[in-house]
Amino acid sequence: RILVCLVSPMKINSRRGAIPQQQPLLLNNLTKICLLVTVSAVIAGYYYFVSTAISIGTVENNSNAPFSRNNSNRNVRGNNVHPKPKATIGYAVTVSGCPKNNGSRGDFGAGITDGAAVLKHSIHLNSIQNHQQSRSLYDYKMYALVHPEAEFCARPTLEPLGYEILLRDVPVPLEEIKGKFLRERVTSNGCCGEKEFVKLHAYTLLKHPAVVHLDLDTLVLKPMDQFFDV
Repeated sequence: RILVCLVSPMKINSRRGAIPQQQPLLLNNLTKICLLVTVSAVIAGYYYFVSTAISIGTVENNSNAPFSRNNSNRNVRGNNVHPKPKATIGYAVTVSGCPKNNGSRGDFGAGITDGAAVLKHSIHLNSIQNHQQSRSLYDYKMYALVHPEAEFCARPTLEPLGYEILLRDVPVPLEEIKGKFLRERVTSNGCCGEKEFVKLHAYTLLKHPAVVHLDLDTLVLKPMDQFFDV
């Protein structure tokens, strides 16, 4: 703010008449006072502006820090502040085959991209990544157990969504199944026959305290912390 002083000529009268010799001295004193007030206001405004800019910069730097200075156990990701996770849960899906060339549904099924994206998003919303709403204390990691015959369609579809691709064949070859009933009928059972056993590889993800295997047409609607705590 700039203060402007305007001093107009003054005529000072007394009972005995005008005193012209006192007018220049009075004007000079008023001018000095006005200049002093103006300079003081400018200096005060400058220091106020500098202190405000410094305080705003400090707040912005603290909001962008990866860890809060007051509590090192709390991570800051954007506006979502959450504590350190108890553990990372593995979530796995199985892809046993790709669509057939004749345009039919095939083993893989249509809408793989949408199903995989929606499933992962539902898991994200109910994890610690959305702690402010979910109140969950567990992080997550996505896996896709892919049969070698399905790699060419599963990898370009699922990797961009954040799934780690794990190529896995059937854990037990068909000819090694001892039970005659199962050996003869498993190939025509369900959508994928013996390839359904690929999902058993979820038990080999030992770096996670718990692994959840889900189909691509499922959703997670609530956090599962109570089960993971067990």
